[in-house]
Parts: sequence; C-alpha cells; structure tokens
Amino acid sequence: MADKIKANTFDFNDFIDQLDQVNKMGPLEDILKMIPGLNKMAGLNDLKVDPKDTARMKAIVLSMTPQERENPDILSQARRKRIAAGSARPLAEVNRLIKQFNESKKMMNQMSNGNMKGLEGMMNQMGMGGRGNKLAQIGMQQYARRQKQNKLKKLKKKR
Repeated sequence: MADKIKANTFDFNDFIDQLDQVNKMGPLEDILKMIPGLNKMAGLNDLKVDPKDTARMKAIVLSMTPQERENPDILSQARRKRIAAGSARPLAEVNRLIKQFNESKKMMNQMSNGNMKGLEGMMNQMGMGGRGNKLAQIGMQQYARRQKQNKLKKLKKKR
C-alpha cells in the first residue's frame, strides 16, 4: 500500500480495501484517539462518524465500473450521474466523495514525501481544523513542528 501511495497509484479499489480494514478495527473516533498527538487535540471528542456514511461511500464506489475505480480521472459528469443513480445517492454526494478522494490522494502523496501539511489537510477535511477550531489548528502546527524536529534529529544521528 505504501508503494502505491508513493507512486501515486492509489485508486478506489484500494480505498474500498482501506475502508474495510478500518471498519474491522472499530469506530473511527476510537482509532483516531489511539494516534499519538491526535488524542490531545481539541475537538476530537466531538467527532462522530456514522457507520452508515461509510456504507454509502462504499455503495458509490461499488457503482463504478472496474475501469472507473482503477482510473478515477475518467469520471466525467455523465459517468457521475450514472454512478449516483446506481448507488441511489445524490449527485452532490458522488461529487463530494470524488473530491475528497482526490484531496486525500494528494495529501497522502505529500505525507509520503515527508510534508506534514498533508496531515493538516486531513484534519481540516474531517472538520477538526480550519477557522472555526483555532485550538485544533495550533495543536496541529505544534505536532507538525515536533515531527519535523524529530526527523531532523534522526538525520543528524545518521551522519
């Protein structure tokens, strides 16, 4: 999976696999609380992810053809309308999922290159960052700064 992320070949099939793995681990809120640094962030207790949302996302992806899942760039507006009809979800929800997928793909690529701004983007996507939650934003900046310092220390030790 890490190789696919680095090569930027992460597709909707991988997305479904990851969604299934996360669902097997338990509620997403509990998983996020286990990540060092995130468990202290303000706003994490308010985060609630409805299991029905993941089922809806899965329905949208499974309404795509195998070709569309492997190459999301070919998803034209006509294809999106067909996917919306096939998954019994509104077109806006299909568009939102595709946009979030593309943003997540970009963020994972940034993180694989050592750029912690990708993690900030993920937190904003989840509603934990942004203008409304200044504490979460400050916490995320501190976390990114610590990660960068730790990375620099490791590099100095190797020399």
